[in-house]
Amino acid sequence: MRPPAFLLRAGAAAVDGAVLFAAFYFIVKLFLAVSGSGDASFEESVDLPFIRPLEFAITGLSAAYFTLLTGRDGRTLGKRAAGLQVVRTDGSAMTYGRALGRWLGYNLCVGTVGAGFIAAAFTNNQVGLHDFVAGTRVITAKAIPKLRRRALSVYGFLAAVTLSLAALAVSAEIVLSFLR
Repeated sequence: MRPPAFLLRAGAAAVDGAVLFAAFYFIVKLFLAVSGSGDASFEESVDLPFIRPLEFAITGLSAAYFTLLTGRDGRTLGKRAAGLQVVRTDGSAMTYGRALGRWLGYNLCVGTVGAGFIAAAFTNNQVGLHDFVAGTRVITAKAIPKLRRRALSVYGFLAAVTLSLAALAVSAEIVLSFLR
């Protein structure tokens, strides 16, 4: 039950992010079409009356995706592609309650501008803040072909760099807004 390479884990997370982004995009387009606001700009759509139900739908989908898939067998689509699995710290199988706790921990990681995720790169068992909150860890469950491993690791690296730059940009904007 060894922990996976950090970049492979990041690649699995990037696959999950891509799956959810595609679903979120579809939901937003559906809400815009149903409301008759299909050609609204982003700035205009923020003021539309359905924005709160849309946020609720997207949050619910994210919670359901991570809770149901991780709770079932410890494997989201990204983790399945990478041969990874989430288990409890003692190595036993996941529960839906722990999976929900892990998803709540994801939100803490986002709130720390990604620092909670990056912590997994520097701990012995690669435990991120979300793992710590839920009492879980990620293990390598199945060997995958080298080409897939490399592709997912590169994808994970690119996603980590992109998200880090975005977090820096957001942080800089916040600091600059206080200085103005």
